[in-house]
Amino acid sequence: MDRFDSIKTTKTNRIRYVYLSNEMASILSSLKGDSKESDFVFQSQGGGHFKFNRLSKVVSRNAKRCGLKHITLHSLRHTCASAIANADGIVFAQQALGHSDVKTTMGYYHSDREALRDAMTRQFHVSSHLKKHQSHTSKIHIKTREGKMN
Repeated sequence: MDRFDSIKTTKTNRIRYVYLSNEMASILSSLKGDSKESDFVFQSQGGGHFKFNRLSKVVSRNAKRCGLKHITLHSLRHTCASAIANADGIVFAQQALGHSDVKTTMGYYHSDREALRDAMTRQFHVSSHLKKHQSHTSKIHIKTREGKMN
């Protein structure tokens, strides 16, 4: 079962839910260790939360060490939005990002040709499956306005 928590200090002062798989919760818990002084997994030297600019520098520096260029917290947000939209649809991405208007989410979304191909292929397989088994289903008669049966 997945775990979730809520964030109450969002930019719009709305409650946002964050869902984590048990595996991710376990990884974050192990990174946090036994520290009972703070709820933060990644802490500043003083034990509080990272300031945004400090966290941005840490992410950027570690990305460069891994050979990745131009990685920022905001680009990771775009990547996450696109991954959710490609896998589950733009509305789920909108909810995950906390946008009230899907048009805002569309600005984050970067289409993935492979995801589009997979979605269209899945649709074809469903259609083929229905046609294949149509002979096993009863025929449906629809009455038109003129009273004729189809």
